[in-house]
Amino acid sequence: MHRSFHLIILACGGYWLPICAGADASKLPHSFEENRRKLKTPPPTATLAIPAIQQGLDVSKKTKANSLDKKIGSALAAALLESAVTDQLAPPQIERARNYFLWPKKPQNSIFANPIFQENFLYLLENAKRDRFIVGGLPALKLTDYPSCVMVGTGRSWEASGAVIAPRIVLTAAHITDKPERVFFGTSLEDPLGITRKVVAKAICPGYSPSDNHKNDLMLLLLDAPAPPFAAVAKLAPSDVFTKEKLRVVRIAGFGVISGASSVGLGVKRWGDVAVVTPDSSGNDDAQYGAHPGLEFVAGDNRVDTCYGDSGGPAYWEDVNGKWWLVGITSRWTLNRRRNCGDGGIYVRPDKYQDWIQQMARQWNQSIDNLQ
Repeated sequence: MHRSFHLIILACGGYWLPICAGADASKLPHSFEENRRKLKTPPPTATLAIPAIQQGLDVSKKTKANSLDKKIGSALAAALLESAVTDQLAPPQIERARNYFLWPKKPQNSIFANPIFQENFLYLLENAKRDRFIVGGLPALKLTDYPSCVMVGTGRSWEASGAVIAPRIVLTAAHITDKPERVFFGTSLEDPLGITRKVVAKAICPGYSPSDNHKNDLMLLLLDAPAPPFAAVAKLAPSDVFTKEKLRVVRIAGFGVISGASSVGLGVKRWGDVAVVTPDSSGNDDAQYGAHPGLEFVAGDNRVDTCYGDSGGPAYWEDVNGKWWLVGITSRWTLNRRRNCGDGGIYVRPDKYQDWIQQMARQWNQSIDNLQ
């Protein structure tokens, strides 16, 4: 299964925040201009305003919901109603999340039935009202928006996303392409300030196995020159982050498509906040998602998720001091998904591969000082 990850803001007037990994590149358009023409008007802002979130939480606290999923569903329902009254815009992807939380017959293996995901989704809402997170997804507007997130391509097409971990080194997914040739820095492929660097060497993680559900799905790229000044180097999170108490919400970013059913939106950097389903995939019921225990985690939902073209892109985590860390690299969709984009994504933990990353950096005569 080859999946290029795109961050998708799930269906807000056809607008998705990409987060799905592994599209067949031969089926994707090679012209970003073609995608831009298909998006005849800019997509609406696909987020809930803070007053709507506050109203939703206030209403939810007054209800007699006897379960966490119903409590969240009622909060989203009230928030959507408030949003429709004040903003004349109720994001459809939020409606979808509300429906899944309130669905009485949702499958028990659904992420919406997962108690950890439910707790973390409520945590996301509580912090969104404090303007720490957003409920939805947005396009990057400035070069300094997630400047360690880049796009990776071959000589003829753009395939996926990646994360800068050293001035001349990009970390991405191994499955994206056999011939990575270039890396783009900027907000979109149409950004006049965007800069492209050539790939002069690559290294696929030892033990990468497509047949074993893409285990060790990482690849390093060496660039011909350092990243441009506006770019940033992502710092890898320490291993003690991957606990139920700490890893609750991650911020995903990528250049993927905005819908799993089309190629529209490829080449625009987007980002959004998602609740974590399982922090290290080592729980008793975590095998159903298809992540490798201790090496990957699962996050996302049918509201904001990664999709085609987002593969290899970063997942960030914010600590109590407001510092952002690289906790994941987008790999693929979940094993028990109902759809390819929108049922959560699987992310590889870079902290588990620091020895290999350091080894390759030394082999390439590069300095890398963001490891633990």
